[in-house]
Amino acid sequence: MASAVVSCICRDIAEYRVTHVVPEECLNYEINRLRTYDLLWTVPYIYPEELARWGFFYTGYRDCVRCYFCRIELGGWDEHDVVIEEHLKWSPHCRLMTKRPTNNVPIDPDFLDQLGEIVPDTTGTGSTIAREMAATAAAAESNRLNRQNELERQSQRTQNDTMPFYRQKYPQYRIEGDRLATFKEWPKSMPQTPERMADAGFFYTGKSDVVACFYCGGNLRDWLAEDDPWVEHVRNFSECPYVKLVKTPEFIAECRGEKVTNSALIASSERSGLGNVSKDKEQDEVSDEKCCKICFTRPFDTVFMPCGHVVACGRCAATTTKCPMCNEPYTSVQRIYFS
Repeated sequence: MASAVVSCICRDIAEYRVTHVVPEECLNYEINRLRTYDLLWTVPYIYPEELARWGFFYTGYRDCVRCYFCRIELGGWDEHDVVIEEHLKWSPHCRLMTKRPTNNVPIDPDFLDQLGEIVPDTTGTGSTIAREMAATAAAAESNRLNRQNELERQSQRTQNDTMPFYRQKYPQYRIEGDRLATFKEWPKSMPQTPERMADAGFFYTGKSDVVACFYCGGNLRDWLAEDDPWVEHVRNFSECPYVKLVKTPEFIAECRGEKVTNSALIASSERSGLGNVSKDKEQDEVSDEKCCKICFTRPFDTVFMPCGHVVACGRCAATTTKCPMCNEPYTSVQRIYFS
């Protein structure tokens, strides 16, 4: 079984080696702890993903790992060791393992949420508790894999909605409030309100009625009274990433065919939060487990690649360069649709 490591030499080498991969103050992030195992981890039966999930980073010395939260160091791993059991055995009061408040940033927060509360062992039944926790963790891992498989199936069905990341043309206006602020001198006679313009991705250039999209940089002018900002955005710049992330394929198809129904416009308005229809009940449901982790108002409907995290709505995904969950730059972002 694994044993606690007390060697000063091990600790000295750990401090030197790990900080050359990831600064130790950043190891509260699970993704950063996982990176430390790139330092030639050679124990095939103890998986880095499991060690990182339960707080351990690799020190770079033999098979010695250290918990970021309780500082316990373990080494001498056997083939039948279970990471959870060994962690609780040698450090039963670890804040991470007992689910007390920490600054841990997990890759999959839903995984840890599925685990029951752990009480530090004072009766000699620690191994039983650990085994029960390990069984719960195995079930949670199975659920995670099922969710991942479902995302992969959705990914295959929506390949056309995948967009490689490229820099916004006007990143200083990626936030809707900043776009809205540019409309202070917008002609008051214009029927298109600043709120609808900003929602559709436009900022005011300050010239006549010319607006531009912060993402694709497309300019529009000579607005007619009946023109809808979103419809005109789609008709003129249908390949704009912001358009593809925020609007459904059905809406885009209608706009490109110049047959936009009233129901489509109403649905568009409601999704933008600008309609008159009450959405209080729906918003309450969204705010629980399916809300965007950036704005906390709209449901998440995008997946970042290659990390696979589903945590943001289309509007927010279009305004960030990194996944908000793991803080890793993404190479593409994909709109997904839940049944």
